[in-house]
Amino acid sequence: NDITKGIPLNTGSAAIAWIEITAEDDSGEVNLLVSQTHVNGSAFLVGTTTVKYVFADPSGNAANCEFTVTVREVDGISPVVTGCPSGIARLIPSDTGSTGIAWIEPMATDNSGVVTLQSRSHVPGQLFLVGTTTVRYVFSDTTGNTATCTFEVMVTEGVDNTPPVITNCPSSGITETVPLGVEGRLVGWSELIATDNSGTVRLKSRTHGSGDFFPIGGTTVRYVLEDPTGNEATCTFDVTITAVDNVPPVISNCPMDITVTATAGATSASVTWDEPRVSDNSGIVTVESRTSTPGSTFPVGVTPVSYVFRDPGGNTATCSFNVTVRVDGGITCPTAVVTGVQFIPIYFDIGDGSGSPVTGDTYLPSKILFTGLEGRIVEFSASQDRYAIYGEGGIFTVTVTAASSGLTGFCTFIMEII
Repeated sequence: NDITKGIPLNTGSAAIAWIEITAEDDSGEVNLLVSQTHVNGSAFLVGTTTVKYVFADPSGNAANCEFTVTVREVDGISPVVTGCPSGIARLIPSDTGSTGIAWIEPMATDNSGVVTLQSRSHVPGQLFLVGTTTVRYVFSDTTGNTATCTFEVMVTEGVDNTPPVITNCPSSGITETVPLGVEGRLVGWSELIATDNSGTVRLKSRTHGSGDFFPIGGTTVRYVLEDPTGNEATCTFDVTITAVDNVPPVISNCPMDITVTATAGATSASVTWDEPRVSDNSGIVTVESRTSTPGSTFPVGVTPVSYVFRDPGGNTATCSFNVTVRVDGGITCPTAVVTGVQFIPIYFDIGDGSGSPVTGDTYLPSKILFTGLEGRIVEFSASQDRYAIYGEGGIFTVTVTAASSGLTGFCTFIMEII
């Protein structure tokens, strides 16, 4: 017999099996099958396919068997309804008798991609009498599967003393910020949503609307909503605008590093400078801290100095520099222009005032530094406690610095190499 098989939607094909076909002949021959279009258990596509077996005996007598295999995709899945109302209740004034009721209609989807609204008992906005009425929607797909949305509309007559219900009043308030110097900003919020047993709510009044401009400070916003009977619901919240200063003060004259030379034998020196000037967009700046003031006494060596300024917004700006106090170690440089290639006497007095060379580590090359002679050769003569300078000709301003016994000194002279 012909074979029909249903398969799920979008499957495409199915394996079809049948009781194997055989033939008998008076010749007694067992192997009579000559050909067959399909093998038992083969996959068959959606649609109708003819299967044919051909049998023949040794004398050439033939017998055929033909049947059809029909594969149909069957949709056994009903549409899915979304947005079906859970029920609607309305209170209307006495002796009114009926009222119009509106709702958002439900929708449906289906795996076939096609859904039709087969029927609905009522439409949004239709008049409903006092009492309970069942509303029914029926959706169907192309295969005939159906899905239903059913809900009840209950209309009651009486006195309405129930105010509307506001569901999204921002009662905790709204806070926004603006940069310092800006007068305010536009502020938005989701417009209020309210429900009522009458089904109707209107905006009676409001002090401000979403998107209005609000100045610096706090502003109270008030909405009043009412139903047809005059019952009111109120939403009140504050909008606060705060000016925020994120700009640090500006320092205009932070001193560069300062180096002073104290007299031989001194252990400190008084150092002065012009204090930094500062401004701010707020107009107010305070000195939060400073490590030293002009005219302070600084010990020999390097001392960091810092100023920290702060504005009312808590933003800070820092001015930092170093104060270096050096002790004149009594280095004696030539007093006239030195010409030619020669040994240069450099005397270093550690503070005893003798002006005589101090032997030993005083003249070690690691203790004496020449600047201004870049690219020239400086050689130390241990036998004479002198330095020889060689190189390409020119006139140079030479600075010599030296250190010994914890003291430092420097001198400058002009040298011409020919």
